Amino acid sequence: MTLVEEFIFALNKTERKKLRPLQFRGVKRKIFLKILSCRASNGIDKEKMMLATELETKRFYQTLSEILRALYHDVAPAGGTQLLQYLGNMQLYRHFYVEMRRQESALKKLKDTKALEDFYFKVLLMSEFFLLPPHRGENIRAELANYLHRFSRIKKPHPSDKCFIRCAEIEEDISRNFMREFSLTKLRASTDELEEIFECLKANDHALAKFKVAYTLITVYFGKYFPDKSPDPYIAYLNSLVDKNADVFGSVTELIKLGCQSYVTPKESDIKAYKKYLSHPHPTGEGSSLLFIERFLPLVVRAGEFAWAKQFIIDHFPINIDQIRKDSAIHWWRLKLIYHVYASEYTPAEKCLHKAFAANTGQYRNTDVDLNLRCYSAFLTIMLDGPEYAADEVTRHIRYAHNHGYNKGEGFMLHYLKAVRSLISQPDFDTYHSEKVRNRYLAELNGEFRLYPLFEKIYREYYY
Repeated sequence: MTLVEEFIFALNKTERKKLRPLQFRGVKRKIFLKILSCRASNGIDKEKMMLATELETKRFYQTLSEILRALYHDVAPAGGTQLLQYLGNMQLYRHFYVEMRRQESALKKLKDTKALEDFYFKVLLMSEFFLLPPHRGENIRAELANYLHRFSRIKKPHPSDKCFIRCAEIEEDISRNFMREFSLTKLRASTDELEEIFECLKANDHALAKFKVAYTLITVYFGKYFPDKSPDPYIAYLNSLVDKNADVFGSVTELIKLGCQSYVTPKESDIKAYKKYLSHPHPTGEGSSLLFIERFLPLVVRAGEFAWAKQFIIDHFPINIDQIRKDSAIHWWRLKLIYHVYASEYTPAEKCLHKAFAANTGQYRNTDVDLNLRCYSAFLTIMLDGPEYAADEVTRHIRYAHNHGYNKGEGFMLHYLKAVRSLISQPDFDTYHSEKVRNRYLAELNGEFRLYPLFEKIYREYYY
């Protein structure tokens, strides 16, 4: 698939309105409109298009490149890091990689050290809010790792620069750990080292390093893999950090604080704030990132805002998810799955589940995502076919988790699966037993309610 096809297919209904078809004439217009109207998962037929336009191969791809540059200007007229932010938000990492190298090269030619330092800082900060796939993002991840070193060399030296670089390396190790054959022991070793770095950084003023280590610990501890660990102290620290360094974090300050708030049980005012940021993200674009959509949209859905969520999906999801890369598609299908599950639309939810499983295969497979989808699979089997048909499936999912490193029962997903297995193990729907299972599960949650509403739906449907 060409870059221009990949770009257009990634745009949702709202973003496509920014494109200006009238800027193109003749052959360019014909090619652009063909791609814009295409719904095939493999894109347009290039051979037929070249015959129809009477263009040789070299000139055809040159034309596509010219169209792409014009489209970049439509969505990010200011160019520069604004364009990089947009490409990252849209999960267009091939585009992001090419463009960030082009911009870096241009700044190096100008020999403007301060501009280059600012560029490195902005790219490193915005990359914290992207969902970089470990497999597809290898070039980008390697380049961002190089940016860390270049940024540390070009700016005024700081005693905590080594800690900053080491934190990025640990974060990469954690990402790879969740990707394949998860190891709880490795995860604990990583978080223990991050906590040591965190204590060392407290006395220093390296805001970006402090942000990186605190944010990484929050995301891991939120998964409840370790009963003795909580994200709460790091959430409080991060809120304080961005308040004290608002000049450093700039336009993302409020968004970071809102992201921290999303890790605790939301109030009605929080749901309103999430809806506002999803519908009207900051002009600099950070709130449009899929990372924040994945954080905020499920909370809005769980709050019962189904009509709003349905319209958001229509306006802001890719028009045909099958046209985009699997590593991006898995996130969109999973979000649609969550919407349909909570809206009690189980048949379309099952379709989204199958699509999500299909996207999470081969080199794209992520063990952690796979286990999460299995939690929803168990729920849908129970709601569509009844608890008596789900026992073997739930046991199979637990066995899968054990075989892939979740062998000590930690983590909110295994807590959920084990609670469901205990709940449906009584064929006569024993209310005393089900109440006991429910109370035990609530005690285990310790404030982590991501999957609890699914358990509660099963409980109230069959055992209440």
